[in-house]
Amino acid sequence: NIVNVNFSPSLGMNNPCWEMTNYDKVKEKILRRLDITAERQRQAFRAKKPAEVRSPRILWQTLADLLSKWLRPESTSKEQILDLVLMEQFIDDLEEETQKWVRCHCPSSSWEALQWAEQFDTSWGERQRTGGPKTHDCMTRRPGTQP
Repeated sequence: NIVNVNFSPSLGMNNPCWEMTNYDKVKEKILRRLDITAERQRQAFRAKKPAEVRSPRILWQTLADLLSKWLRPESTSKEQILDLVLMEQFIDDLEEETQKWVRCHCPSSSWEALQWAEQFDTSWGERQRTGGPKTHDCMTRRPGTQP
């Protein structure tokens, strides 16, 4: 996929200062639009690799490349990397319905994943007591925010 981005001189977008301050924002928007996200990189890292990638050296290189794309060690602190690994394992160990609920909200930290899981458990218990719907949708506000 080729992304064509035209910058208008009248908007000052050809200014080197604009490019330096907005490069990361533009890059993030382009990557998100192409669905190249940390979550997709994580899924690719965890997925079973095809036979052509299974020779030891190629598999190792592929995994190292995917891990680097997922965790981005050049711009991520050790604490953030540990939190990403903790969050992934936490979500994977949740009950299936809770796991779906948490994943559909794309938490950015293990703490946020915990809040979503607790919110699901609370609302699930309430739904069972009141006879409400037995499924959850992802159109719910973020934990800790006001309606």
